[in-house]
Amino acid sequence: MTMSVLFMIATFSIFSLAFFIRIYFLLKYKWVGKDTFYNFLVAKEIRKKRKLPDIINRFVVPERYDYPPLFHWFLSLFKDKYHQKLQYLSPIFDMISGTMIFCFCFYIFDSQIAILATALYFFTPYTFDSSFSLSARSIGNSFLVVSLLSLFLYLTHGFIFAFIISVIFSTFVLLTHRLTTQSLICVLLSISIGYHSIIPLLIIVCSFLLALLFSKGFYYRVLKGHIEIIRTMGETVLYKNVRK
Repeated sequence: MTMSVLFMIATFSIFSLAFFIRIYFLLKYKWVGKDTFYNFLVAKEIRKKRKLPDIINRFVVPERYDYPPLFHWFLSLFKDKYHQKLQYLSPIFDMISGTMIFCFCFYIFDSQIAILATALYFFTPYTFDSSFSLSARSIGNSFLVVSLLSLFLYLTHGFIFAFIISVIFSTFVLLTHRLTTQSLICVLLSISIGYHSIIPLLIIVCSFLLALLFSKGFYYRVLKGHIEIIRTMGETVLYKNVRK
């Protein structure tokens, strides 16, 4: 058996197993994950009021809405009868991210690196957790991958179009998921230091301004809520009384 055949078998096996694991509980139970129901509740509020809510009053304690709105706005475009099928968005976007990683590593390095990198992404426990239920994490990850790969093309080949794509998808990350935003900023700062380039910092600034523009200023509330979460979590680590 030639190496090319082994490579195709290994690639097909990794992708097939990764996708099956991600949809197994969905196929078996039809509905999976608390995040799924939360996101659909928020989306229904947006569809009913035809605007972003100020307060989500669907739980024991009313909740001030300061979540990145892009994902919820997208879900609000669909009626309830499509909700069960929309759950497949998370595993599908996870597979898209893995495919982009595979293609990039195959092009830049070789087939072995491509298979290894893709397997590491697909079978890392964190990616399982983010794809079992319908959440913004998997979609945010895909936006993150597109942004970083576009930045790489700009830094290595100087394509202006790649820079624009990186800014746009960085903006999508900011408007989609908080933790992915943290990852994006940390990676861009690292790239800026590693490449001795101001371009990654410029992407952060441009994407923040675009997020404010696209959300008509709502992203400022999102940012304040994000900073508050980080501050609160930091206090639970540093201060014993807060942990109690």
